[in-house]
Amino acid sequence: MLKSKGWKELMQEFNDKVDKRESLIQSNIDGLQEKAQVIETKIKENSDQMIESEMNEDNNGVEKFKKENRRLRLELEEIQDSISGYENQLGTSRAFYAKDLEKVRIAANKAEEERIRRTDEIISKRKDLESEIKGIEKQISEINNELIFSRSVTDQMDNYSYLVTLDPRTKNLKDYGKGEFIKSWLSGDDVERYFK
Repeated sequence: MLKSKGWKELMQEFNDKVDKRESLIQSNIDGLQEKAQVIETKIKENSDQMIESEMNEDNNGVEKFKKENRRLRLELEEIQDSISGYENQLGTSRAFYAKDLEKVRIAANKAEEERIRRTDEIISKRKDLESEIKGIEKQISEINNELIFSRSVTDQMDNYSYLVTLDPRTKNLKDYGKGEFIKSWLSGDDVERYFK
């Protein structure tokens, strides 16, 4: 399947067409103006020679130059009409290729719709990720709370009622000795030494 052209490519093609047509029109004007200058120069030369012929009383020469100048003036008039016609066309190429410019507009609108669609997708994806991050942050917070409130069994047993349950004599132990007693008891060591 052929990929449709984007608005930038279509815009470039439009500009190329406009530039090409405008250049061609200007080139034709320049060429016609050169022809006109050549004819004007020839008419001036013929006029000079006609005057010379009149001064020399050469009637045939006078008629020959008059006839040629009439023909040249008609040709010059046609060329000037053509120049005028081409000059009227200068600057009209944009309108001449209006259908191509319409294609640019359609492609640009399509590109904008696609950009909006993609932006909406990206925003939605970002919201999903933010939601996941919040969920993960909540889990981390819960884990941190668990860690903060997590106490070893030794710490939990270091409570008067548990200690007395293990051995009523523990109520007479100093605070630092209670933890040691619990560790010894848990490991199965002889705890009698704490009461001597």
